[in-house]
Formats: sequence, C-alpha cells, structure tokens
Amino acid sequence: MVDPEGLRLLLGWMELITLCEIMDNHIKKGDFFELYSCWVGEEADNRESVQHSKR
Repeated sequence: MVDPEGLRLLLGWMELITLCEIMDNHIKKGDFFELYSCWVGEEADNRESVQHSKR
C-alpha cells in the first residue's frame, strides 16, 4: 500500500526539482533565483484542510 503523505512529499520534491531545472535554463551563469514559501489563509486555519479544499 502506498503512503499518501509520502507520495505527496515525493511529488512536491519532484515539482521543486523540475522548477530548478527550468530556472537553470533561463538564468545567466552567476545569477540566482529565490523561492519563498508563504502561508495563505487565516492563522487559525488547519493547513491540511485548506490545501485539500483548494485543489
């Protein structure tokens, strides 16, 4: 049986690696890009319920 949480994390890492590969082809040598992660929602909201409801 596949662990849904493990699969979700793996897919997230694969998306991140893909983004880095895309950016690597678009930025000049010596330049960089920054990736920021932020929470969108109310502070009291349960993160998991918000993520699933927006999919």
